[in-house]
Amino acid sequence: MKHGTLWRGEEPLCPRAELAEHARERMRGLLGRASLEASQAMWIPSCNAVHTLGMRMPIDVVFVDGGGTVLAVHANVARGRFRAHWRARATVELAAGRAAALALRAGDRLRFAEAGVRDEEAAA
Repeated sequence: MKHGTLWRGEEPLCPRAELAEHARERMRGLLGRASLEASQAMWIPSCNAVHTLGMRMPIDVVFVDGGGTVLAVHANVARGRFRAHWRARATVELAAGRAAALALRAGDRLRFAEAGVRDEEAAA
């Protein structure tokens, strides 16, 4: 799993973000974790639906389009639930309450930047 930072424009939101890009990483997601810290997030590309079956904690779910624009924010999604957005091209999972604390709203632009990759390289 790649590690990096979740950004909103030039503002780092979660410095300990993870990119779940491979099938096994995507299937596992946050399962098995007891909690998520405020500094953590998981970016799941090519994902427009998630579930919290078997999870130990509620989470915030943010759906983004192909350009990183936030389409919808679902706060405090309890265990055993499903959420989907037909236009989403990626999903961001955060600790419950973080979306509100970060004032995430539809229209915000998010991106994942891998640790050690400069902005110029990520944009190329």
